[in-house]
Amino acid sequence: MTYNGAVLWAPGVGDTGYRYRKRRLVPGVEVVPFLAPYRQGSGGARAFGRGRDAAVHQLASGSRFAPLICYEAIFAPDARQGVALGADFFINITNDAWFGGDDGDRRTAALRHHPAHLVIRAVELRTSAVRAANSGISLFVDPVGRVHEATPVFSREVRVAPVYGSDGQTLYARVGD
Repeated sequence: MTYNGAVLWAPGVGDTGYRYRKRRLVPGVEVVPFLAPYRQGSGGARAFGRGRDAAVHQLASGSRFAPLICYEAIFAPDARQGVALGADFFINITNDAWFGGDDGDRRTAALRHHPAHLVIRAVELRTSAVRAANSGISLFVDPVGRVHEATPVFSREVRVAPVYGSDGQTLYARVGD
């Protein structure tokens, strides 16, 4: 089975053994509903496997993060589960290149909408978030929703900013939907 997932590599360590498999697959891209009956003779069409468990990882610094791959950031209950498991911040990795090329005429509003969901998750759970997108917009979000060090669309840049842990639980973190 093929999965969309995350692996953590650390300087001086290499592969840390941390693995996360994406739980919310993009319909029509990573999973096609009702595909199984049509696989025979389809030329190899297949869907990605779905991860089952949330996965929080503790760094050497003691900080803990929860991954949100691609559009998992739009699902508040998934982010809330990461905080319930002890995450101090979120890491959102994504491939947004399919939202449009570097030709301004082909870009879609989704390039801006997608990272906006991460800002909402940070505010509703009062936690920081780090976003790395292969096509931009990469950014840092603090626990009150301020965006720091955002990169332009389709730029190759490295940015560094502090990542703050949560300073308390929000009502949403305690009660949920």
